[in-house]
Amino acid sequence: MTAVTNQYSLESPVLNSTSIDEVQEFNSHLLNRRIQLVAITALLGGACALSAAGILPAAVLVSCAVSATGLIVVATISTVTHIIFRCTSNTPVQERNEFEQLILNLPPYLTCVLVPAIEELVFRTLVQGGLYAALSYVLPATAVITVVGLEFPLAAVVSIVAAGVIFGLAHGSNHPDDPFARISQVALTSIGSIFVEGPLYYAFGLWASTVAHITHNTLSLGTYEAVLSCQQVNSTDS
Repeated sequence: MTAVTNQYSLESPVLNSTSIDEVQEFNSHLLNRRIQLVAITALLGGACALSAAGILPAAVLVSCAVSATGLIVVATISTVTHIIFRCTSNTPVQERNEFEQLILNLPPYLTCVLVPAIEELVFRTLVQGGLYAALSYVLPATAVITVVGLEFPLAAVVSIVAAGVIFGLAHGSNHPDDPFARISQVALTSIGSIFVEGPLYYAFGLWASTVAHITHNTLSLGTYEAVLSCQQVNSTDS
């Protein structure tokens, strides 16, 4: 764990016999992470290709596309708000908080596949599905809200929004020492849940929202790893 934490720093270590062993251990760890990320991305790409060819349900391609689009929108909002906050605040910028370091130390199959699957099972099937089942007995079935041409019963909309907010609040503990990061995490995670995973679950089922969640986490982690690699290369060149 120490070797990984130290090596993800952009500072060049002074090499001795111990640090060489640590670098070799880290390189093995990093290679394993990259192999897992490539494998997960290839599986997602293959599933999308089979979906486009009509072999798998069209919802697979829809889930991946909607998730990727949502990620771009959320990343843009996050970047803009981050710049505005840091420019108008005296809060120091941390190179990498504990949550980000934890993500870098966990194997991608956990953060990109297993955790999203468990979260979707809990927040979509139990929370959203349970709320929808309960609200269907209370709210009139004739009350329908139309979004981009799709009709959602009022009970479905309320359950999607409620589950999305709960899902976002559950992620607030990821950044206990950074108020801005905590608020940003809750808001952006809620938005993604409400506009991506929630509707996909209602329209196609648990597997569709899970595919979207896996796509989101894989693209996010892959992008973050690519940025870190570029920073390390630039630091080494300078």
